[in-house]
Amino acid sequence: MNKTIRNSLAVVLVLMVATTSAETTRYISDELKVPVRRGATTKHKIIRFLQSGTAVVVLENSGDFSRVRTPNGQEGWVSTSDLMANPSARAQLARAGERVDSLKTQRNELREEIRNQKAIIAEQQQANEQLVGENQQLAQQLESLQKTAARPVQLEKENRTLTQDLESAQQRIAVLTKENQRLEDVSIREWFLVGGGVSIGSLILGLIITRIPWRRRKDDWGGY
Repeated sequence: MNKTIRNSLAVVLVLMVATTSAETTRYISDELKVPVRRGATTKHKIIRFLQSGTAVVVLENSGDFSRVRTPNGQEGWVSTSDLMANPSARAQLARAGERVDSLKTQRNELREEIRNQKAIIAEQQQANEQLVGENQQLAQQLESLQKTAARPVQLEKENRTLTQDLESAQQRIAVLTKENQRLEDVSIREWFLVGGGVSIGSLILGLIITRIPWRRRKDDWGGY
């Protein structure tokens, strides 16, 4: 029993491998429409028509017919003579035309994109030039501000120097004022001493004069 099952499985596997290896891609011939039938004879019912250039997968061959699978997964039989290894010239031409149309569309889109990019670049260049001008103006303003800012610093430095000079002058004035006061005090004392000396001298001189015996001269009339 087991041996029979194994043999059956082997046969199924061989059939599956044979069927898989038999699958090839073929293309519908230049006929406008090729009928797909339920069986491998012209007597079988037509289930659909395939347009020229349609790619189908050949599952098996039986006489003049081949069982195929369509792109949407439907299976049926078509005449083997209606199949070609390569797409038909008509189909290739149609595909080439579609490809050309697609390339034209892409070309137009690229041209439009190039125009847009050029416009963007022009705007960016204009904005860049404007920024360069603004940058130059800002640089000039910055230079002016730096000069203006440097002036108070210079003034502050000069103010500190003048303040120091003023303090030195004030200190010098204070010293001179004290010296002048001292000289005035000395002068006052000297004048006081001189005045005192003069007063004492006058007093002494007065005393001396009062003690001198003065003789009167005899006048012309004999009187004294």
